[in-house]
Amino acid sequence: TVGHHPVTRALICGDENDLARALSEAPRGARSEWGTKVDVAGQIKSPFYWAISDGKIPMAKILLGDLTQIRADRTQFYTGRMDLWSRHPNIVETLCVEAPDLIPQLLDGHVWVSDRNVHGNRKVTFYIRELWGDSRLPSSGKDVWHTPMAYMTRVGRPELFLHPVMRVVVDLKWEMFAARKFYQQQAVYVFHLLTFFTGYAVVEHPLASLVLRAVCWFLSLGIMIHNFGISFQQYMRGEGRDLSNPNEVNISIPIQQRLAEWTSKKQVEKKPLTGFLEDDEGLGEGKEKNEQEERETLVGSDSMVEKREMQRDEEKRAQGESQFGFPPHMTNFWNVGRVICCVLIIASAIIEIVTLRGELGTVYPDSYDWKAVSAAVAVLIWMVAMELFTSSFTMSAFIFAIFAALRDVGKFVLLLIVLVMGFSTGIKIVVGHDLVEFETVGDAFLLIYGYVIGLWVEPEIWPGGRHSDHYFQVLLFMFGTVAIILLITLLVAQLTVSYKQIVQLVEAHARVARACQILAIESSVDNAVLHKLTDSLDLDEPLPFESTEVGPSGGIQVMQPAEMFKNIVSPKLQKILDSGTLADPWPNTAETDKSGGPFKRVEEKMELQMKLLRATVNRLARKMKSGGGVKGDGSQSQYTGQDKSSAGDSRSQSSRK
Repeated sequence: TVGHHPVTRALICGDENDLARALSEAPRGARSEWGTKVDVAGQIKSPFYWAISDGKIPMAKILLGDLTQIRADRTQFYTGRMDLWSRHPNIVETLCVEAPDLIPQLLDGHVWVSDRNVHGNRKVTFYIRELWGDSRLPSSGKDVWHTPMAYMTRVGRPELFLHPVMRVVVDLKWEMFAARKFYQQQAVYVFHLLTFFTGYAVVEHPLASLVLRAVCWFLSLGIMIHNFGISFQQYMRGEGRDLSNPNEVNISIPIQQRLAEWTSKKQVEKKPLTGFLEDDEGLGEGKEKNEQEERETLVGSDSMVEKREMQRDEEKRAQGESQFGFPPHMTNFWNVGRVICCVLIIASAIIEIVTLRGELGTVYPDSYDWKAVSAAVAVLIWMVAMELFTSSFTMSAFIFAIFAALRDVGKFVLLLIVLVMGFSTGIKIVVGHDLVEFETVGDAFLLIYGYVIGLWVEPEIWPGGRHSDHYFQVLLFMFGTVAIILLITLLVAQLTVSYKQIVQLVEAHARVARACQILAIESSVDNAVLHKLTDSLDLDEPLPFESTEVGPSGGIQVMQPAEMFKNIVSPKLQKILDSGTLADPWPNTAETDKSGGPFKRVEEKMELQMKLLRATVNRLARKMKSGGGVKGDGSQSQYTGQDKSSAGDSRSQSSRK
């Protein structure tokens, strides 16, 4: 019957205390299974997804915290992190769409921080195997744009990349392969910029400048082909982005299925939107096995994300809409700007070839079209060159602040243009026949706009002047009041508020930009190379908690400054000295500690003993020094001086007790 399972009953009733009690009563060997799947009337469901779909976020927090907790008894360690990922491989995608507030807690559960402080540093374990983006794991999706890091870049929460776990993932990928690839690409782009700059603006010798421009033309052609080639490859693989919804990545159908649509629409309508072609043969014999596997393992079949995607795709197919995804490579500002530069340079080359007609007697073509196109390229190519500075977090943050300010200025300019058009039209009607500078609406628009930005600073509005018409003066004063006093004042206030908000998350936005660079580079690297780099991290090796305790695998272990983890609620190691079996529930550590029972946490006992030992060593060292005994070396004095505070802490704790 429905509700016989304690976790199921708690979720139906919506009682958080009942859920926590149900998990505490679970056998320690099956506790993670209780938190990841339940049988409801013969249907396997995920309690975690169930809580999220019903909007019971506090209960989802309880489940997530319990699954990422690390426990240990005398025989082994217990953690539900592996079960969480194996039965919810698309958990990051689901959280990004349905419950983004749970992502920080998920990341907190993937880091363990030691309680021991060594010279201001602590041993830290980052469990990054499922977050890394290994294409051999189900959690990484079918391509780099479906990895956990890719979803986090589009969720609209840049502060996620300030979390220590994401810091490690981004920094490791950048150091291992992305930085080298980035600088190689930028070297080509810088050489392209230099050939344009010298060939179009510096060298005066006719033949030399023509040779430099020709080199720039061929480089532009190669860069353009390279960018279009990457975009076409992404299109062939079915990778596409819906620009109207940043959370949606894949809205395209791979080219094989698109060709099938063109040849047989009726045949394609029977096929699922998976991007793969299935044969009719062999479906019957594997049907029973697939149904059994679907019941035994949760691969996100009840995920709200997949259901929504399938429903949306079915609606589009029913309406006859074509599903064309935009290649992710061409959604990058730098790539788009670089392609536009190359197109304009090739256009200027065509104009130059037509203009010169084989004559090399002049340095530059005497063509206004060539000059206009080349000038536009000169501005744009230098702007695109700023991508090189994004390799520095400081410069990347500054560039982001500039673009954020330009967005606010763009809104101001849009409103200003509307006001200028209105007032310039009125002024043209009033004095357009009498004053040559206002003879057309275009002339009036340029003059009034110049009045705002200070290019036209001396209108003759005194009596007898050229602009002494009273109606003209009224319009000019009204425009100055609205545009200059009101709009500019609001713009300054808006920029001040926006800058304060940007400064708070400027590093986070810089790290998001770095992550996007890594994704773009990773999509062009061969999978064999990526697998070799991933294997070099030894993520399958068990990692120790302390000197003699070996914990679970799936991460890397480093020494980190202790201050980095002040706001991180990392799972603490709960170790109990009992002889319970896998069928026994986990003891309630809070109650046993209060009653002074036998189930004391081992790390608390060890910490107390270590403090007593350090106090004894400090006491003996002071006696030896005061008595003129054996002289300690530098390392011994440093160790003694370091432990004075801990000894004092131990004495103060003893006095309080």
